[in-house]
Amino acid sequence: MSISTDLNYWTEVAEGTFQDHQNATCEERRPYELAFKPQLARYVRFEATSYYGAGGGLQYFDIKEATACDLKEAKEEEERSV
Repeated sequence: MSISTDLNYWTEVAEGTFQDHQNATCEERRPYELAFKPQLARYVRFEATSYYGAGGGLQYFDIKEATACDLKEAKEEEERSV
């Protein structure tokens, strides 16, 4: 997963492999959470590089809002890296 503020420059914030749920029971299908430190972004890009069966994708995607303190720290870190 990558984030961007302008659609020109992307920063990878998380990567991983989802489990194959084709033959899983309802109890075995649990939400997968990608956790990373809060960062300022306007756009989120999810890229599937491989898949099982006929195709790959997301059924649901949710972005959690950061707290004011999280955003302040992220902005300060971004300013230091420039």
